[in-house]
Amino acid sequence: GSADRSCQVWESSTWRPVVTLQQADAVQGVAMSPDGELLAMAIAGPDEKGLRLRRRDNQQDVRFMDVGPAMPLDLIWSAQGNKLYVPCSDKAVRVFDAGSGGQTGYFTGHGDWVHRGSLTADGARLVTASADGSVKLWNTADGKLLATLLQLTPRSDEWLIGTYAGYLMTSAPGAVTW
Repeated sequence: GSADRSCQVWESSTWRPVVTLQQADAVQGVAMSPDGELLAMAIAGPDEKGLRLRRRDNQQDVRFMDVGPAMPLDLIWSAQGNKLYVPCSDKAVRVFDAGSGGQTGYFTGHGDWVHRGSLTADGARLVTASADGSVKLWNTADGKLLATLLQLTPRSDEWLIGTYAGYLMTSAPGAVTW
């Protein structure tokens, strides 16, 4: 996906482009369905904001999903439950059912835009990264926040991890003083 409003599908064995999909606005994130047949694109710009699903083989539109006033900034497609996780500019991660297109949930708790996310292989945990300098670990089954990692000083290796249960750990004994 690119700011030039395109999404390219590449043949990984030859590193040659197979197809280019043009969009109305910048493509912020791209994910492929578990079966490889559909592409989901997070599109954010003045003319279009949302998720667009298209067929990989013939480029046909399948569905558009509105994310509301927020800009989608990334996209993760989970094979477990066929869900799309969408980090957004409104400090939240929205969850959509890829089959129906309906929003099924959201994760909130960051203090700024959520730029990236990643799922564990089993889909049980979601990690999100925000412009507020935090990384959060979530349980996807119940949406519970499990831990937060904070960078204490910009561009440093000083960090703090806090868990939901109240446990703390730092990168160095002197990183935090009480």
